[in-house]
Amino acid sequence: MIGILTQVDKDLAAQVAYGLGLEVPAGPEQPVNHAVPADADPAQYEPFPPKAPVPDISAALSMVNTIKDSIQTRKIGFLVADGVDAATVETVKSALEAAGAVVEIIAPHLGEIIAADNSAIPVQKSLLTASSVFYDALYVPAGVTSSATLEADADAVHFLNEAYRHCKAIAAHADARQVLEATYFAKKLPEDDSEESAMMEGIVIQKDVKKLAKIFIRAIAQHRFWEREKPRRVPA
Repeated sequence: MIGILTQVDKDLAAQVAYGLGLEVPAGPEQPVNHAVPADADPAQYEPFPPKAPVPDISAALSMVNTIKDSIQTRKIGFLVADGVDAATVETVKSALEAAGAVVEIIAPHLGEIIAADNSAIPVQKSLLTASSVFYDALYVPAGVTSSATLEADADAVHFLNEAYRHCKAIAAHADARQVLEATYFAKKLPEDDSEESAMMEGIVIQKDVKKLAKIFIRAIAQHRFWEREKPRRVPA
């Protein structure tokens, strides 16, 4: 397989070989294709170079060219636990849904969670089975008890870490900042609550819920924050 990767990208082949503790072969083993019928000529089943250059970029498949003026159909996960502030859930949820997004409540358990005002909030997904890859962005509402629970929940922290690695927008009420401080990207949290700081890293932390919703919608519309990839990119 490393030999085959040398035909795709030599740097990638070197990275894989290093991770496996192997040498990079000069090329793939021959024949490359071993899935050949018993009575067939192997040479007829070998791969061949394309006749025309394959374009590096496809507009149809590009995530960079995603529409950035709308959040319609985007799926947003709300990480909550018992004791969450219901108002910071409902205000942001209503704003996102009014803009065309889909919101799902994710909690440590299914059924319902009991908010700080004793209201019941239905849960759509459990941290035990849901994954951040199913969502375009994440939001952590306020709530002293809820924040303490999520901060101590390894699944919740992993949810946020994975979303950050995938360059997705993340928002949290200022009173839930402690949850984000439990992640590996805590040092990247914005130092102030300006919209410019939030849009630089795609992390929105606000005390004013309506302002949070407004900036969060703009961040979600951006789709991904590819600048986070730079530290992990392989030099050309």
